[in-house]
Amino acid sequence: METEPTSPVLPQMRLFVALPVPLGVQEVLSECCGDCPHAGLRWKEPEHYHFTLKFLGAVERNRVEQICSALDGVRVSRFPIEVGEVGSFSKRGSPFVLWAGPIKIHPFFLLLRRRVEEALLRCGFELETRPFRPHVTLAKVGERGAESARQFVKKNREFEPVAMVTERMCLYESRAGRYIEQATWSLPDPWVS
Repeated sequence: METEPTSPVLPQMRLFVALPVPLGVQEVLSECCGDCPHAGLRWKEPEHYHFTLKFLGAVERNRVEQICSALDGVRVSRFPIEVGEVGSFSKRGSPFVLWAGPIKIHPFFLLLRRRVEEALLRCGFELETRPFRPHVTLAKVGERGAESARQFVKKNREFEPVAMVTERMCLYESRAGRYIEQATWSLPDPWVS
C-alpha cells in the first residue's frame, strides 16, 4: 500500500474505494462524450473516471489508518474489464446519471467487491444492500438535461468496446469536485509467480 499525505484541515473526509480507469480507456470514453449535446449535463473530467467498489461517506480523518489496514488484507488478482455499454440511471423516469459499464462482469470483479465489503464491515461500515452495477459515471444530469441524456445514450448505445486490466485499487477522498488518492493497493498479476 502506498499512502498520500492527508490534509489536517477538515475533521472528516468523504471517502470511497474504487478501481481507477487507465488513460487509454479515459480517452475513448471522453471521445464518446465530446460529440454530444451538453445542455443540462455536467461531464466528469476523464482523470476522475473510476469504478466504485464501496462508498464510505463522511469518515473521521483518524479512521483512515484503520480503513487502510483492513483493505491491506484484500487480495484478488488482476482481471479484465471490457467497457462497451452506456446507459443512464433514472428516478421517476428522468435520467440523473450517464454511465459506461462492462459488457460482462468478470467473477473477480464481484469477488473483489465482496472482499472490500467484508473488510470494511469489520471496521463498522454497513454492507451495501443495493444490487452491484459497476459503472463509470460520465456525467450528472441536471433538471434540463433529460433530452441531452437520451440523445447521448441513443448515439452511443453501440460504441466500439474498449478493454482494460485492473492493476490497482484506491482509497479516494472526494473534495470540492476532485478525487484525491489517499492510498493505493496493487492487484497481483496472476501470470507472475
